[in-house]
Amino acid sequence: MSKDEEERNLYVVYVVAGAVLVLLLAFIIKLAASGSGPGGKRDVILLLGPCGGGKTALFHRLRDGPTKVDTVTSMKETLETFPLFDEDAATVSVLDFPGHERLRSQVSQFYPIAKKLVFVVDATTIGDAAQVRKAAEFLYDIFVHPKLHDNGIPLLVACSKADVSSAATPANIQTILEAELSQLKSTRASLETHDDDESIPLGRENVPFAFDVDAPCEVVFEGYSIHSADAIAPLLDFILQE
Repeated sequence: MSKDEEERNLYVVYVVAGAVLVLLLAFIIKLAASGSGPGGKRDVILLLGPCGGGKTALFHRLRDGPTKVDTVTSMKETLETFPLFDEDAATVSVLDFPGHERLRSQVSQFYPIAKKLVFVVDATTIGDAAQVRKAAEFLYDIFVHPKLHDNGIPLLVACSKADVSSAATPANIQTILEAELSQLKSTRASLETHDDDESIPLGRENVPFAFDVDAPCEVVFEGYSIHSADAIAPLLDFILQE
């Protein structure tokens, strides 16, 4: 074998070895990110909900306490690990996911690392038909996604601004969302075909939706306010519960 042939063969070996190494590293990274590899963790509190519900204000409240923060709608998720302001002995990882509808399809990539889901709705505007529809559509997309079914992540519907006199109670919000999800279930079922994605049908067929029976994970409703420790305690209890 000539020297040129040896060099070409050696080059091919290096290229193949490099490609294998890249694929191996990509596989390891994917396992780590999904929480399914050795030592993978589901330890992130995932804040979700439509725009304007109060997610980002809650994020700052958990981290910084009851300080006034001017928030703006973001198109990028924020992930931070910090000690809870009201429970400084507890350190949590919290991911604030944008509420914009265009980004909603991307949220499922975070389900495998999520320990809890906190779905934030504004208790003072939930009576508005457009706001109810946005919240229900987001919940619907969460509930029918296979990754949620696979991981069984508990979900808290956090009803913000509970200290405002016009705020709906958690029980009323549950009833409103159940009615809207029942309509969505019927509408979307009539539009789906066998060629659709791997979405899992929501709830029982031809029966109104009920969170206690039809949700694919544990769902609880709590009202809260960011303005005092007592008013945010129900959320902290949910976040810290093992």
